[in-house]
Amino acid sequence: SKSYIRNTDMPPVTTQFKVGGYVMCKLGDVLVVDGTGRKFVKVESDSDTNWEVGLILEANSDWLETGKYPYLIEFHGRCLKFWGTAANMKECTALPVRGKSSKLRFKIGQRVDCCSLGGGWVKGTIVDTMYEDASILGPNGVHPYQIQLDTPEQGQSHIMAPADGDGCIRKSTTPCPECFICCDTECDEENLIVRECACKGDKDGFVHVQCLVRLAKTKFKDLQKKYPDEDDPLHHNSVETNYDRANPFEQCLTCKANFSFGGHCHVALLKECISIYSEEDDLDSCQTALKSIIKWCNVLIQEGKFEDAKVLLFQKLRVFRRFVRDAENDGIDTRFFNDTLVELLNCLACAHEKTKMLVWMKSTLDEALSLSVNAEGFSTSHLPMYMTKAELVRYTFLTGDIGCALAGAEALLLEARSTNAHVREMLRLCAPLNSLSGDKERCLEQFAEAAKIEAGCWGEGSPH
Repeated sequence: SKSYIRNTDMPPVTTQFKVGGYVMCKLGDVLVVDGTGRKFVKVESDSDTNWEVGLILEANSDWLETGKYPYLIEFHGRCLKFWGTAANMKECTALPVRGKSSKLRFKIGQRVDCCSLGGGWVKGTIVDTMYEDASILGPNGVHPYQIQLDTPEQGQSHIMAPADGDGCIRKSTTPCPECFICCDTECDEENLIVRECACKGDKDGFVHVQCLVRLAKTKFKDLQKKYPDEDDPLHHNSVETNYDRANPFEQCLTCKANFSFGGHCHVALLKECISIYSEEDDLDSCQTALKSIIKWCNVLIQEGKFEDAKVLLFQKLRVFRRFVRDAENDGIDTRFFNDTLVELLNCLACAHEKTKMLVWMKSTLDEALSLSVNAEGFSTSHLPMYMTKAELVRYTFLTGDIGCALAGAEALLLEARSTNAHVREMLRLCAPLNSLSGDKERCLEQFAEAAKIEAGCWGEGSPH
């Protein structure tokens, strides 16, 4: 159908250029450096100012089969994944082929000095390579390195190196900060020393990832001894202490802040937490198991491993549905298990969205909503129901009906205000839709109100 596929006069993607060669590429924006710093400014597609010289770091002739990008190209100030055609890419004959290897000079865990935002040199540890962050670099932006700084620079604990050259990043002879558990400074890719919590100072919070995992396992064994009859001692301990005790698999035991989502500590601790619980564990009575599975699926989704997330969610849904079916056969009222099922379905709908399977996304959300709405014994303000309705609004937007999506979002906001629950989340849902509909003033008002609510919850300047 022409509604879904049609002919194009765009030339095909080419992979004729080799690694180490210079090319001229037509970009959608250009780098501008002024008194406020570095920024990328969009230019008209027919402008002559957006042709930029780049050095090819990777060339993948099998990009269609592997799902990778055809080229990774280093431009001034950034690297980009690039789909080159005869219309937007050509050979640069003014510069010789350098034959530069696509292999990076430094590995994760190595110590480096980096050119800072202020122009000086700062010390840090490489914690990621070929780093991607669409919110900062755009959808195709890649930086060779992400570096954790020993001392935050202008409020930033991490910076990115836009190029793999001595003018930007160089080897350091300064050792890592000391791990607060083992007091060692040895650091490598298999056992990084990182700080991914809210601890401050020159030494506080730096820890080997594996030392942190061992500490969490020790704390868990202590809780098992303290609550020998509990299936979920972590959750029971939080409730018993009025949520005043930190969960060692989620939070720093010193500052009580959650570890950075998707960071090395967060991922390693999540893996360990999931391994504690067997596949047959009752997800409804074991809240720690449920939350760990959903958080792990969200990590997989963030990393682009959508199918892996789906496989895990389908597996857990099958286990939980079997449990519910057995409970029904025993005459147990299973309506009280709906929240668990809804949370799993909401996460699955998100994975369907990322893979553009909107029909499956809609059917999954419809099932979740049918379990959420008007269920006796449930508050109409509980979060899973709101998240289901919010995702249905997003589905409506993705199908192209911005007006209907906005109407649905505003109705959700009114409902949230009437129950005084989840107002901040609904404001953030409405604001961008109002912007797309042309009501910039209401968009700004809603973002400002959401920020005010957040400041009231967490305090001014909070990382939340």
